[in-house]
Amino acid sequence: MIIGLTGRIAAGKETLTQFLRDKGFVYLESSKPLKDELVKRDKEITRANMQDLGDELRRKYGAGAIMKLLLEIADKDKTKNYIFDSLRNAGEADFLRKNVKDFFLIGVDAPQRLRFERIVSRGKPSDPKILEEFLEVDNRDFFDEKNPLGQQVGKVMEKADFIIMNDGDLEKSMKRIKEIWREIEKKMNKIERVSIFVDGRNFYHSTKKFKKQNFDIKFQDIVQDLVGNRQLIHVYYYNALLDKEQNSETYRIHNEFLDILKKIPKFKIILCDVRKTKKENGDFSYEVKGDDIYLAHDLLIGAFDNLYDIAIIISGDADFIPVINTLRKRFKKLVGNGFFRRTSSYKLRQSCDFSINLSKIIKKLNKKNQ
Repeated sequence: MIIGLTGRIAAGKETLTQFLRDKGFVYLESSKPLKDELVKRDKEITRANMQDLGDELRRKYGAGAIMKLLLEIADKDKTKNYIFDSLRNAGEADFLRKNVKDFFLIGVDAPQRLRFERIVSRGKPSDPKILEEFLEVDNRDFFDEKNPLGQQVGKVMEKADFIIMNDGDLEKSMKRIKEIWREIEKKMNKIERVSIFVDGRNFYHSTKKFKKQNFDIKFQDIVQDLVGNRQLIHVYYYNALLDKEQNSETYRIHNEFLDILKKIPKFKIILCDVRKTKKENGDFSYEVKGDDIYLAHDLLIGAFDNLYDIAIIISGDADFIPVINTLRKRFKKLVGNGFFRRTSSYKLRQSCDFSINLSKIIKKLNKKNQ
């Protein structure tokens, strides 16, 4: 587990840090690689110089540059839990959420006047010495509007899982810290809940080639492989009935497939409308209407009502990207994309926390059953 810390200058993270150290966490300070680099460059170690260097590294190597350095240290011993102190840019939080399974972000804040008094009393060489200097550094640290890869503590705080207001009341702060720790323990010990949302057109047509090669497509086995040892909440399958008049045999086969799905526990089929259009040559074209709207709606309602922890979307449609971004950022849900490469959007996969190649699962399951 990694717990990232963020907060305004001199907000007072020491009590929280010591609490976590007492729980066995290893402390890694993001300013250490910055200080080491400043020494190499023969520059004075001041807060302003560390801010400048941090901005430079993020410009050169991406928003997660400093966190990547700390993660390389943590990866040397994955049996330990770590404190990353402290995150200054929103991209650093995004980097850790994407690359660390068990990551929590805690923000610490305090009134500005109290923070300045702490700065003066602790007397660190790198700290500003007068109020005007403090205000300048503090404002830049909270939000450097001229530099998107600069100091953005305000935006990082918005991404925090928990906030501690440290107004100098130690008993009150410890009570809040213990509350947060209990919440983290609950999240670490609970079984993750999974809901699966299936674009029926994408799945049905993508599996046709496997059926032609005599692969046995058992949807229930695919679902079990996707869920693993987690708890399945629902499988939603969005589709429409085929035109019986166009091809009665295809209609029969598709209906038999839907009947099989209906018998699977926790499985729900959502039938959508079809627009039938006659072309100039007399043939008909068919367009399923509303399936993506229903799917997006159920994703959002499930997140809002906290019905799942993980959403797996089986689709290749990049139109779901805005919804996925909302699930991840607003509701803190993990989102995966189950895909077939020929019908999959690369951008859709990139927008998710993880992706699963369904072709590989089907081949693996058939090999296992032979």
